[in-house]
Amino acid sequence: RGASGTAERQKWEQDVILGIKVLKVLARTWRTSVTEQDPPEWLLQGVPKLIVQILSMRDCGDRVTACLLELGIEVLHGGEEKFQNSLHAIMTSDEQLGAPDLFAHLQDRLRRAEAEGRTSNRIRFEQGPQRRIIEGLIRTGKQRDLHSLIVQAAKNDPRLETSHVGLVIRFLHLLCEGHNMTLQDFLRTQPSSSRAVDMVSGVASYVDAVTPYINPRIVKEVTIAMSALSEFVQNPCRRNQRVLVDT
Repeated sequence: RGASGTAERQKWEQDVILGIKVLKVLARTWRTSVTEQDPPEWLLQGVPKLIVQILSMRDCGDRVTACLLELGIEVLHGGEEKFQNSLHAIMTSDEQLGAPDLFAHLQDRLRRAEAEGRTSNRIRFEQGPQRRIIEGLIRTGKQRDLHSLIVQAAKNDPRLETSHVGLVIRFLHLLCEGHNMTLQDFLRTQPSSSRAVDMVSGVASYVDAVTPYINPRIVKEVTIAMSALSEFVQNPCRRNQRVLVDT
């Protein structure tokens, strides 16, 4: 991989993204097929290993990260325990493929999302016709039409959301979907690592940080986060419940 922005780096990203998209299609094809067979080795072991390896690199780029998270969500769809256990085994293996680095990378994105959330309610309107329409709606007291226009403006805002926080949190949710106690605990602490990363408090902190700025641009992400927090503490997982109380 070259430095960000170089031709070598762009070529690397394009090749990786293409490969990930192919794997996603193959994974979905297998998942939706009518079969009772165990997943093939490339899908059960190879794909999780690829996800962990590349997501452990903080400089893998926003587009590659998004594609990898989508692939992870695809293979974990519905709380597939075999894939949960495979990812857990890889992240706790002797090779140390990256649980701390992977979670540190995702935690960085949660913090970036907090900053995005604080500015997400600053909606930009065009100076011309759109602003005149808003002024007219205010004068005539048509609050419903005004609200609809503001919501549409928020959805069409050209600013890019680069944290991909919705994908990050959905991936973490599916890692322990089905009240997988082992993974619930693992999201909070990684005993085999010298530097544990608490993703449970990370998601809770994100919700706490952006809630005062809630608006149509981020309401979907906050809803995803609340659903994930609910999964983190079910079973019940007392230690995760305690983390939420203390966060």
